[in-house]
Amino acid sequence: MAAPANKNIKDLNGKWVINKTHSDSTEPVLALQGIGWMTRKALGLATVTLHTKQYLKTPDDNPSAGEVIHIDIDQFATGGVKGTSEHRALDWKYRPHSDWLFGDLQGRSRLTTLEAVRKEAKETGGTTEKDAEYVTEGFLEETEKGETIESFVDNDGKKWTGW
Repeated sequence: MAAPANKNIKDLNGKWVINKTHSDSTEPVLALQGIGWMTRKALGLATVTLHTKQYLKTPDDNPSAGEVIHIDIDQFATGGVKGTSEHRALDWKYRPHSDWLFGDLQGRSRLTTLEAVRKEAKETGGTTEKDAEYVTEGFLEETEKGETIESFVDNDGKKWTGW
């Protein structure tokens, strides 16, 4: 996906079409996540559009916490076929999610920096530090020096994690 110059991490509102000529194939990662061959092929042929809404909201269960950034994403495939909907609050709290493609999972998201991700992983140690090196490499300078959205998802049933 290529973003217009007026878009940034604090304003992801809009419709985003995944540009396959500038993206890696999703097939290998979908295979690792246990998605069947036929579904992977169909998804590979489809044009996927993300309808994204980003807004601030005060948590219902903790009004004194102040406003939290929320990002709602509705996915559509070629022909307007409705896909998965994701609703993320950038407060780093785990929330359950279930959908037809990935099943039951739990995820959390936050606004952070790549340096903070690397520092936290170094303090934790182990494979987390190697994973953090991998997921924080290859970004443009403005991302390296600015903020980014970190999302972490576990699927205990299928034994995979997405970071």
